[in-house]
Amino acid sequence: MLTNFMVKVSQIGSDIEELSEPALKGLAHELRRCRRLYEAERGFYDAAAAAADHQREIKARHRAGRGARYAVLRIMNWNDTKTEARELDTIEEHCESKPAAVETAAGSWRRMPIASASA
Repeated sequence: MLTNFMVKVSQIGSDIEELSEPALKGLAHELRRCRRLYEAERGFYDAAAAAADHQREIKARHRAGRGARYAVLRIMNWNDTKTEARELDTIEEHCESKPAAVETAAGSWRRMPIASASA
């Protein structure tokens, strides 16, 4: 059951990441409206609205070229059929610019031991 829940939450996160800024603003508004209508699921609607707001802020910062940059490396373990993945670790490092973040992420991957990368 937990795996099924995690897959669904991950899919919601992926779907939110694909939306445009205006769509994210509308989604957050509608999720807050649903929060008031569906008392039992209030926490889920709050979390999804917060995720939409957070993603919209990230997109606005990227568009404007402002804000902090982070190199992020997610280490995933995929099943044999490559249909499900489990995140093993996330490495984040603050960087001064986008090129520096890209280089740091690439360098982190190159320095990773092979056993850890395939675990």
